[in-house]
Amino acid sequence: MTANTGLTEIDILAGIENQEHALECILNSEPIQQSESQLPLANGTRKPVIVAGQPIDVDDEGCMIFTFMDLEPRRSAEEALRQTRTELQADFEALYTETPVPLHSVGPDQRLISVSNRWLEFLGYAREEVIGHKIHEFMTPQSAAHMLEVGWQKLLEAGFLRDEEYQFRTKSGDVVDVLVSVRTRFDAAGGLVRTMAALTDVTERKRSEEQFSKVFALAPIPMMVSTVEHLRIIDANEAFYAAIGHSSQAVVGRAVDELKLWETRGIGQTIERDLHSIGRIRNLDVRIQPHSGDVLDCLLSAETLTIRGQRCALIALQDITERRRNEAQLFQAIETVMQDTSWFSRTVIEKLANLRQPTQGGTTVTGLGELSRREREVLGLLSVGMTDPQKPGSWSVKPR
Repeated sequence: MTANTGLTEIDILAGIENQEHALECILNSEPIQQSESQLPLANGTRKPVIVAGQPIDVDDEGCMIFTFMDLEPRRSAEEALRQTRTELQADFEALYTETPVPLHSVGPDQRLISVSNRWLEFLGYAREEVIGHKIHEFMTPQSAAHMLEVGWQKLLEAGFLRDEEYQFRTKSGDVVDVLVSVRTRFDAAGGLVRTMAALTDVTERKRSEEQFSKVFALAPIPMMVSTVEHLRIIDANEAFYAAIGHSSQAVVGRAVDELKLWETRGIGQTIERDLHSIGRIRNLDVRIQPHSGDVLDCLLSAETLTIRGQRCALIALQDITERRRNEAQLFQAIETVMQDTSWFSRTVIEKLANLRQPTQGGTTVTGLGELSRREREVLGLLSVGMTDPQKPGSWSVKPR
C-alpha cells in the first residue's frame, strides 16, 4: 500500500489510538508503533488486531508495509481467564461463607470485612451487626488490649499468627476461649490489604484444664507432672512437696534423679522405659528418700499425656509406709508366737504356718478366714503381746 492511497477504502487504522499521529507517520514515511485497531472484514464485521507500520521503497516509490496480529485468541484466553477468576472468586466466597470453621477477615483499619456463617453462629451475631466494626469490639477487655498492643504489631511484622490465645464475648455475654490463627495479604508496596483468621474453640478444654489444676493442687496424694524423657519435673502438688520435703523452687525444672529421690538405683530408668514402651504404670513398688532422710514405701502409678506438644507423665505416689510397718509387726508377732506352740491346737499351728507361707507347690493354702471365732480372738490377743496372766478371762486353747 502506498503512503497516500488505500486508507479511505479499507480503514485499517479504525479504532487506533492517536489516529492523527499515525496518519502523519504514513505521510512522513515514519514507522507506526504497535497499536490496537479494529480491522474491517468483508462481511462487515471487525476483527481486533495489533497493527504496526514500517516505511519501505518499492520501485523507488515510498510505501508502507503493515503487519497485523489477530487479537481474538488472546481476547478469548483473557475472557476465559476472567471467567475462571470470577468463578473461583464465587467458589471461594461460598466456601468461606459456608465453611464449618469460624472465619473472619479484617482490613488495614482492623474493621471486619467478612465473616463466615459459622463465625456468626459461634458468637451469636447477625452479619449486619458485625461488618464494619473493629474486631476488638467482640473481645474481652484484656484480649482487646493485648491484640491492640501486641498482636496487631506482631501480625504486621511476621505476616501471620498461629494458635494465639484470645477471649471473645458472644452476643449473650458469655466468654469463649479460642485459639486464633491469622494469615495476611500485602500489596506490592508492602501495605496490608486484608487478613483472614480462623478461630478454634477451646472453651471446654480450658475449663477441663482449670478443673484438673484444682484437683491436682488439692489432691491429698503426692502427684507430679514430668517429661517422659529424663522425668524432668514440670509441676507438682502441695502433697508432693510435703512428702519429699522440698520447695517448688528446688523441684520444678529438675530431673527426679537430680533430687536423689529413689532409694533404688536405676528405678528412674525403669519408670522411663515403661512409660516409653507401655505408656502407663500401675502400683509399682518404689522407695523414696525425702529430704528428711526417712525412707517411704510407695506404690507408684503413672499415665502419659501430651502438654503443648510434649509427651509428659502424670505420676502419683501412694504412701504405704504405715501399712508395711503394720504388716511387719504382725508377722513379727506371729514369729514370736510360733516359737512356743506347745499349747496350740494343730489347726491353729497349721494356719499360722500357712499365713507365713501363703502357697506351697502352687496350691493355695488355708487362710485366717477359716479360723473359728474363738481362734481368731486368741490370735488377736497374742498378736498384741498379751500373756496368760493378762488374759481377760479364760481364753487358753488346750492342745488336742
